[in-house]
Amino acid sequence: MEPSQISVVFGVVTLLVVVLAAVVWLVRRQHQKQKRAQGVIWLQALRSMLMHIQRHRGLTTTVLGGDVTLVGKLEEAQRNVSRDLGHIALVGDWIKDNPNWEAITAHWARLAGQYQRLDARKNLDQHNKLIKGILVFIDDVAIEHYLVGARLDDVSWRFVLAVVEQLGQIRAVGLAYIASLERSESAPRLRNALQVLMEEFSSTSTHAEYSRFLTDAHRHKIQQFLTAFPLALLENPKACPLQSYYQTATGVIDELYLQFDDQLQSSLAVIV
Repeated sequence: MEPSQISVVFGVVTLLVVVLAAVVWLVRRQHQKQKRAQGVIWLQALRSMLMHIQRHRGLTTTVLGGDVTLVGKLEEAQRNVSRDLGHIALVGDWIKDNPNWEAITAHWARLAGQYQRLDARKNLDQHNKLIKGILVFIDDVAIEHYLVGARLDDVSWRFVLAVVEQLGQIRAVGLAYIASLERSESAPRLRNALQVLMEEFSSTSTHAEYSRFLTDAHRHKIQQFLTAFPLALLENPKACPLQSYYQTATGVIDELYLQFDDQLQSSLAVIV
């Protein structure tokens, strides 16, 4: 073969390799975009389920504590979780055979059907374990679907979820404490648990991420709630009506979930 012919063949082969590499890159990028889009749908559905299970935790603990004024909201939360599970299952097949997801659904089925057999403390513990599992699973979904890098602690929406869970625990324990006081019980374990949660949240609020990832308005509303309700409750056991405590805490948490939605969409726009 003449040198000129060899040069032509080499050029053609090089061009084919470049074209093939470009095609592979485009196919891979399209696949990642599709997985990201599906991952966002799953995270949105999981966020809804997480929110409703957190409400279920506070409401069941209140009912088990002897106050049934919120039983209607409890039944609504349980129905909402059932709907969330149905929505999640329809998103795609990846989740159906995932052992971590199977463990979550099995745990929820046991808890939803048998929480009446638990005391308030065990009910809290079981809900906390379930919610911890959901948060870990959310991390798995985000990583699997190219929605985050290696550092989850550097993701704004993930930090918001952590803050929401701390507030959710403060809501649940505070409600249990108020319900116990309504029965004229001192409930020192619940009071101590609320005190510990408040100290942990105080520590969280000093982290750089707290100012970086939460808006001024949200930080202000969180502080208003903490001052007017759990802190006031610790100082004066008769300071907080149960309904007002629940409604105010839930309002703050729901607003943070809206910030989660915005930050999730913003992070997707950056990485697509």
